[in-house]
Amino acid sequence: MQKTKNQIKRVRAIKARYENRLLAWPGVMSVGVGLCRRDDAPTDEICIVVTVRNKRTVDNLSRDKALPEQIEGVPVDVQESGDIVAWG
Repeated sequence: MQKTKNQIKRVRAIKARYENRLLAWPGVMSVGVGLCRRDDAPTDEICIVVTVRNKRTVDNLSRDKALPEQIEGVPVDVQESGDIVAWG
């Protein structure tokens, strides 16, 4: 999916519709719109980015615990954040 204003607008609208459901998933820390990452490098593909503290492989999750691979045709990229520490 090329980056265009209309595509970004579409992905933001889809994210908004599903954000609360995604945030209710165990371990999900944030939901946003950004570029997918493959092999730890950004691609040019727009996706819904779901941040989790500890990323696990699909093999280590039951089917009902795994996040969707896509929503309404938009890829979902699960990215690991690790622990977040507030300094203030």
